[in-house]
Amino acid sequence: MGVRLLAELPVFRAPQSLPPPFEFKRRRSTFLLKGPHRDDIVKLMRTESEALKEERKMLYEAEKELTVVHDELLNTRAMERVLGF
Repeated sequence: MGVRLLAELPVFRAPQSLPPPFEFKRRRSTFLLKGPHRDDIVKLMRTESEALKEERKMLYEAEKELTVVHDELLNTRAMERVLGF
């Protein structure tokens, strides 16, 4: 029954070529973007990249702070056990 259901599903195929404004050409590990809006798209991609870097940096700082607070909490609990609280 499961095999028959899979056979009835429509097959989705990627388009063979993209329209000219969004044409990508593969070169090594990067993509070259061609079209009239290339500069705008590249600028947007760089802006998003910078925003992601800032977000990663903030997350890293928050993780460091959380680690410090967690260590302090563990030390406090250990001291409470030693002192008999």
